[in-house]
Amino acid sequence: LTEIYPSSSEPLLALLNSLKDTHWQKAEKEAPYSPSPIDLAQRLQPLLLKLAAYYLTVESRHGRPLCPVAKFHVRNGAEMYRLNFLADRSPKGMRNSCGIMINYRYLLAEIEENYLKYETSGAINVREGVKSWLGK
Repeated sequence: LTEIYPSSSEPLLALLNSLKDTHWQKAEKEAPYSPSPIDLAQRLQPLLLKLAAYYLTVESRHGRPLCPVAKFHVRNGAEMYRLNFLADRSPKGMRNSCGIMINYRYLLAEIEENYLKYETSGAINVREGVKSWLGK
């Protein structure tokens, strides 16, 4: 979907725009198509990872992440290191995060600095494995 709407800087806007587009509904009536779960996952992967990165790094309340797990790790000096697609395929994992998980990395030499930056300004150390999905 991000390929269809590349100008959308916000992933939610890309998703909403794609839902407004009815060309896929017309094609479905002409030639029914039922994608396999793997095919569907591959098609949704870029959009879902972009949404996850956006949720974890941009969306906030009072300058802090909405995700309580993210808040815990960054408050303790971790960096957001990498997003993993379909890492938790359990029913709960699929329901809570479409199976997406994030790795937090604690580098001993940077824990205190990361903690102080977060506590004083809300800044979070975000590595390329997450940042690349933001398209910035």
